[in-house]
Amino acid sequence: TVDVPALSPLDALAHAGAALLVLTVAWPSYLAACRLFPEAATAVRLAAAWGAMAALQVGLFLVSTAVGRFAFAPLAATTTVLTLVAQARWGGAASTLVRRDLAAAHDMWRALGPWRVVAALVTVPAALRIVRALVAPPLAWDALTYHLPRAVEWVQHGTFAPLPGPDASTYYNHFPPYGEVYFAWALAATRTDAWLFAVAAWTWVGVWIGGYALARTIGAAPPAAAAAASAGAAVPAVASLVSAHYVDNVALATLLVALTFVLRTLAHWRAADALAAGVRLGLLLGTKSSALAVTLVIGAWTCLAALAERAPAARRALAVATLAAGVLAAPPFVRAFVDTGNPLSPL
Repeated sequence: TVDVPALSPLDALAHAGAALLVLTVAWPSYLAACRLFPEAATAVRLAAAWGAMAALQVGLFLVSTAVGRFAFAPLAATTTVLTLVAQARWGGAASTLVRRDLAAAHDMWRALGPWRVVAALVTVPAALRIVRALVAPPLAWDALTYHLPRAVEWVQHGTFAPLPGPDASTYYNHFPPYGEVYFAWALAATRTDAWLFAVAAWTWVGVWIGGYALARTIGAAPPAAAAAASAGAAVPAVASLVSAHYVDNVALATLLVALTFVLRTLAHWRAADALAAGVRLGLLLGTKSSALAVTLVIGAWTCLAALAERAPAARRALAVATLAAGVLAAPPFVRAFVDTGNPLSPL
């Protein structure tokens, strides 16, 4: 038999704190999505909520590390206050949308008919990976060499500490950091890797929701959109990385959500859609270097569309998206420029 160590009261308290952190990041993000997109379809609102969770974590990371206070207690206190304020201001209006979204999810599941069996099966590889993250430590090469060590340094020092070491560490320090921010939040809660499974699950769900929302935005019916999202989320390259703790799936989910709001912006030129698109593109730029070319193409495409529209609403939406993307994307490039003289280092 294998002796399983008992959970100490202190460990139980730490895990309860981690659960509190998850709740107080997720709920105000959903409320913000309800506030910005009350008339949107459920898929769009959930995609907005996923993106808001990412933006909230990155935003609080940037603020807290700037003052050397990236730690569980300040983070939990801040997110708890945000949750209470958001609930007081937006909770009443959002209660109707919660029921609508639950009903829409139920209707979509029923609309799949016999395809529900296939939809359930495609979640098996990702589910097994998440279970693996619950019972086994991270073992993937990049996770052990820089993704998780960078997050550990930030948690240990409470600020944007460099990764110590020679050679490769000198350029690991200037890789876009936002993908590792989510790992840092999970590590800060218990100061162990116990809650990395939550990041794995949240990321994979983001890939599915982003794919579904994007498909619905371009006109796919719910069953077809669910099939597209499930196919994308079940791709071996995606499913195999669920518990690897790499940033590739984070970048994919962020891109899919960003494209959803880019297309909505091009269709209606609403400020809320432009804000959501800009924030997600800024997060994408700060997540993976290879996203730079993709983001530039999307940005150029949006600029040309806004110029061709020749309407004040288009110019305002473009300004909102550009400002939001620039504010979020700038910190890693500024840090690289200050440290190396090259804002694109280590490219």
